[in-house]
Amino acid sequence: MNYDNKKGDMVPVDADENKEGHHEKDGDHKMIMHQLTNLKQNAEELLDHLSHCSTNHMEEGWVKKKITLATDYLDSARDYVISGHETEHGGGDDKKEMGGDFLVMVERRMAE
Repeated sequence: MNYDNKKGDMVPVDADENKEGHHEKDGDHKMIMHQLTNLKQNAEELLDHLSHCSTNHMEEGWVKKKITLATDYLDSARDYVISGHETEHGGGDDKKEMGGDFLVMVERRMAE
């Protein structure tokens, strides 16, 4: 993707202009949804592989560091987004609606 950085902010050169300014927000939302879907698929593949693999990949320090870092970043993003919704919408502890089941699944499988 080509970017135009004349104003100091990264903007795709080939992005369609939208008079109402919604294009960038829609594009960001789609990108984030795609990345989260990809993250979920990668985590599921990794969990499946590790549950059937006789090699202990967790002995390799860099593997543990990458998984720990990814978990920390995702937890932070989730906490920020969810706490913003609770503040805006008057609370609510339904983690199922907010994707919490996926993280619980990852945490349980990592503990095994």
